[in-house]
Amino acid sequence: MNLLGVVVILALSSAAPPSPAGKSGSPGCATANIETALKAVFERYPTAGALELERDSREPLTPEFLTSAMKIRDVPNGYVTLEHRDLLEGYEAALFKNPGGYHLVIVSTGGSVSRMAVFRCDAQGLTQDDQALSISQEEALKLYADAGLIGKKGVTEQHLKDWAGTLVQLSLPRKGRSIVIKAYVDEPAHLYGKKLGTVEYTDGRFVVQSAGKSKQASAPGK
Repeated sequence: MNLLGVVVILALSSAAPPSPAGKSGSPGCATANIETALKAVFERYPTAGALELERDSREPLTPEFLTSAMKIRDVPNGYVTLEHRDLLEGYEAALFKNPGGYHLVIVSTGGSVSRMAVFRCDAQGLTQDDQALSISQEEALKLYADAGLIGKKGVTEQHLKDWAGTLVQLSLPRKGRSIVIKAYVDEPAHLYGKKLGTVEYTDGRFVVQSAGKSKQASAPGK
């Protein structure tokens, strides 16, 4: 299924060592906008790390190409989309700033909505942040339950556990710091796209907020 504008979280791993502080780190991290943040990422991780962003022609992802691929370009709000006939998929990126630096999130919005890269930039430099933003199956099940989607009006918990794909998708904000969590299960069809909660960016952390209950739960690793 192709779907634009929605994502599902996938934790990343990389053997690349952190860059030295002072190059990609402070003070640039604290003042970077979405364009300079993207440039820094692609200089250090040419295909956005495990996201493996690539062109159909296999040509390199040069700064000039990335600039030409930016379709929605909302620099003041830290949001862009990357769309080009030479890209295998569409992508979107959002910048979440904090006093010590920022997190940059890049996601696939094309044929595979289960691919995402999260990068952290601070005084230590620019690195992939594997644990900053992830939702486990257990957490996803709780979000479904809180939203009243397990039981008579939805599906059984076992149905969700047996689901072959991912359970949730996230939509990056064009404005603000709230990422919307939605149901990705489409059997039965009425579940698909139901709002399950949000991910709020607070004090440099991504925090899961259930739509069904006010109680907050920090994302893993926090």
